[in-house]
Amino acid sequence: MVSTLFHTRFLRAITLIFTLFTSITLGSQLFTANTVPEGLSAGCSNALMADIACGSGITLFTRGEYYPLTDLKALCVDSCASALETYHGDVVSSCTADNWPEEMEVDMPLVMISELLRYNYNLTCLTDSGRFCNNVAAAFAASRDPEAANVQGALPAGGDFGDYVPPDTCDSCLVKNLRFQAGSPYFDGPRLQAQSVYESRTADCGIAGAPLVTTTISLFTQTTAAPTPTPTCTGKTYSIQPEDDCNSISMSQSIGTEWLLWDNELLAFCHQFPTEGDLCLVNTCDVYTVLESDTCDKIAKAHGMTVFLVLL
Repeated sequence: MVSTLFHTRFLRAITLIFTLFTSITLGSQLFTANTVPEGLSAGCSNALMADIACGSGITLFTRGEYYPLTDLKALCVDSCASALETYHGDVVSSCTADNWPEEMEVDMPLVMISELLRYNYNLTCLTDSGRFCNNVAAAFAASRDPEAANVQGALPAGGDFGDYVPPDTCDSCLVKNLRFQAGSPYFDGPRLQAQSVYESRTADCGIAGAPLVTTTISLFTQTTAAPTPTPTCTGKTYSIQPEDDCNSISMSQSIGTEWLLWDNELLAFCHQFPTEGDLCLVNTCDVYTVLESDTCDKIAKAHGMTVFLVLL
């Protein structure tokens, strides 16, 4: 396996992958000969262009978004889940030594394409006692914003989220949703783990016998330690305190976590975050903490931004 420095270019790759996904309409292939990235090995290209027995629309699944019950019933089926597992396994075995073209400046394994497609699908299609947890979360969000019912198009999933009694934060589906995200090495997973959010929720709700199971990033071998911060800083210098972690520094110093990592050439997901030394804070901003009821669209509208900028 190729040793790859997996740092905060992950964020750029996320945006690139989602751009690819939103431009694709699945018939039977995720990629064709005209859309597969250039410069790949023949085996990797063939694996990416393989047929996937899933309905069109799964490439649009994104964490933090809500989807109509009718769509979930059509797309979240056993045959598709199995097809995605097979597709991902073939891509991993065939694309181990392949990376993005240099001009895309994405320093990470190309196999993240199938990994993130599978992550978004499994999260969106999560169920509990016959309920789609995405729909339960939509009902919860709607209950927290009663005025949305009076605004056209404001209801999560267009109001098509099933006939659920508004759940509370201890609803088994919401807890299961949190467990999935907290156990993952992607997106908010490391932050949720560091802050013991899932453990606090289950303790508050009196839930026992459902410990958090975490997974690690296994798509590459990390051999290079996080580089030390550059000695020259064009912004503000911050000395790391004994009780600090990357998330507490982000909040106290008004800098996005990804920018903090990027500006200091540190690894993504706060992996091997330094416990001493100085950090350079360049891209400071007003930090917004995402609420459980938030969506990308909701945050973008509230702050006068596009969804694309929110994802960045």
